[in-house]
Amino acid sequence: MERQSSRTRLNGLDGNGGTSAGPGDLVVNRDDLGAIGQSAMGNALEAAVTGRVPGDEDAKPVEHTKSMASVMEKVVEKVGTSAGLAVDDGPLVGIAPNLGNMAAEYMPDLQATAENGADRIKPFGEKAEFDKQTMAQFLGAVGGAVPQPVAAGDCRPWGSAAAAGRDRRP
Repeated sequence: MERQSSRTRLNGLDGNGGTSAGPGDLVVNRDDLGAIGQSAMGNALEAAVTGRVPGDEDAKPVEHTKSMASVMEKVVEKVGTSAGLAVDDGPLVGIAPNLGNMAAEYMPDLQATAENGADRIKPFGEKAEFDKQTMAQFLGAVGGAVPQPVAAGDCRPWGSAAAAGRDRRP
């Protein structure tokens, strides 16, 4: 990989020792590499937890395996314990859409955690296990708002104006 001004050349030299882009060369602006990398990482994580190609609307659901659930547990833990990682201008904001898709895929598992082990919700395959507080933080990040701590027993939604102490009701 060679660098040319603000562009990165990914396919070697032109055969004459030069560095001009030619047919078959992929030239990308360096500023775009971060977005490309985040898109690739987000797609890889989504595929790892769903067993499907991201964006394939026709793919049949795949029962979650222990390995898939384990990856999802780690994603929820990382994002849920790192406020701002994937929101606003966080370093992983580019994977936010994938995180939303992953949350949707594991909604039964997330709901099972929220219901305090009543086992009314059945997962699709192996159940992913989440820490309740970390899960709430993850869902707040996926929803685009970093959740604010609320008093015990407060049932208002995480990340809402009410939960953040900005309740506008009279």
